Amino acid sequence: MFNNFKDMQSLFSDPFASPFEAFTKPTREAATKFGAISAETTDYTKKSFERGRDHFERLAGVATVEDAVQLQSDFAKSAYEDYVAQSTKIAEMYSDLVRAAFPQTDNKSAKRAPTKGRGRSFQN
Repeated sequence: MFNNFKDMQSLFSDPFASPFEAFTKPTREAATKFGAISAETTDYTKKSFERGRDHFERLAGVATVEDAVQLQSDFAKSAYEDYVAQSTKIAEMYSDLVRAAFPQTDNKSAKRAPTKGRGRSFQN
């Protein structure tokens, strides 16, 4: 499979990076991305709670049923739009997380030296 340790190291995109660095860099970036996702979700939750509380206060002060229905439908529409926007943002953040956690490597493994005497070979 590999003739020596340098062949194995050549699989990593940076030829001077040690295997430990190649592992820890994506892990560190993934942890940072998880923290950003957590902070964004917490902020959205706080804002959503505040909007709901404000809506309920306004709803409690409405005099007619028509005004209450209009206020509720406006709130539902804005809450849905906020949710879709936040879901899109979080999905993009998760996409960035996956790209950071699993970086693309050069396809050097396909250029390995053929193995002799191991397995079957259909070539002469």
